[in-house]
Amino acid sequence: NIGEIGGLEPFESAEVLYLQYNRIQKLENLECLSKLQFLALQGNRIKVVENLLCLTELEFLDLSKNEIVDLDEQQFPEAINILNLQE
Repeated sequence: NIGEIGGLEPFESAEVLYLQYNRIQKLENLECLSKLQFLALQGNRIKVVENLLCLTELEFLDLSKNEIVDLDEQQFPEAINILNLQE
């Protein structure tokens, strides 16, 4: 199980990233993924939605089944079309 996001530099051209059902608590170290369009993070331990504005091409974001307590809609990239925040 992954506890934190990091070491993604070799995948800077990735458009899809699946990190669901891990132990991730914080959204971080995603700056290098500028081409990312699809990010699946359901079933983690994320509490705050942050550090996503660098993902300017992100269209799909799944944060369902997390522990989100602080949700600021201005933290989401403008390109997002599909957002899942279900419990």
